[in-house]
Amino acid sequence: MVANADTNTGGGIFVTQRDTELLLKLSPENEQLLRRAAALAGFESLCEFVQQAAVEKAMKIQEAAETITLDSESFDEFIADCESPGHPNNALEAAIQRRVTEKAKTARAPGRGI
Repeated sequence: MVANADTNTGGGIFVTQRDTELLLKLSPENEQLLRRAAALAGFESLCEFVQQAAVEKAMKIQEAAETITLDSESFDEFIADCESPGHPNNALEAAIQRRVTEKAKTARAPGRGI
């Protein structure tokens, strides 16, 4: 991030973000492979090709980490469990009771009346 003085409007400071520079060390074989692929894909530069490939890969990795995929049978079981959950266990019952008690205390607190 870079702060610049705004001389055109008579003052003030505005902040701009610069692109981040990335240095890659490639073996000659990998460089040749990437340059050839970039040219075949119609990219004007190796940097442009590598950036797009890296961003696409990062998006796929992020999506895979944030997505759950179920087969039809597992999905149906999941939906059935959501629609008819079992009875709460002791820990959930205790948490519910704590919440009810806390809400009751908050409702009776001074200055909370209408």
